[in-house]
Amino acid sequence: MRIESCRIFKGTIQIFGFLFFYAGTVHAQAWTRVEVSDPQRDQPYAEFTLQGKFLQAPPAMSESSPRIILHCQPGRYSSGHLHGKLLAAVLNVGKMVDGAMVRNEIRDELFSSKPDLDGYYVEFNLDDGELKADHWDNILDYQAVGFGPEQLNDILWGQTTPRKEDGNPPVKKFVISVQQNIAGKIVMQFDMPDPAVVSEFCGCTYFKKKD
Repeated sequence: MRIESCRIFKGTIQIFGFLFFYAGTVHAQAWTRVEVSDPQRDQPYAEFTLQGKFLQAPPAMSESSPRIILHCQPGRYSSGHLHGKLLAAVLNVGKMVDGAMVRNEIRDELFSSKPDLDGYYVEFNLDDGELKADHWDNILDYQAVGFGPEQLNDILWGQTTPRKEDGNPPVKKFVISVQQNIAGKIVMQFDMPDPAVVSEFCGCTYFKKKD
């Protein structure tokens, strides 16, 4: 049976277009995971990244996306009830310099920057709930803000302590605002995917049985 090559070509383009769109959609809604070897640590750790979107930001930021970046190490903690721990966490926002958006892509600088002892004021809500306020760390002159295990538990599960197995459902939407000196108020939204793997690796799930 003869098949026209033109039809095959068009069909192939449509398939690749669909796959490209689908892959982009999945990437935007899922945690990406990279294994990292660190000679300064006894064992490698996992870097998880989640992309979000700006709800309110200067035009120069419209083509970029905020990102939550986590460094987590698997292991046995709390007598085996926790299967991992959070080493460090940042919300990488970017900053305005002479009317242009600058984002530091060197992860080492984001995670080795000296914490701001006075903290950095942020406001956020979970699933359109009550507005909360907290003090996070200022990193690289407000280019990013750092946070800890309690905040990550809250972002994933809506509580500041590790969530027990079969506990409350996960958070679906996380909206946070920060105030920068030049850019002004910046509001970001993260549509939260299934947190099971991240929660286990980062010590946010308390397992009933010791392992």
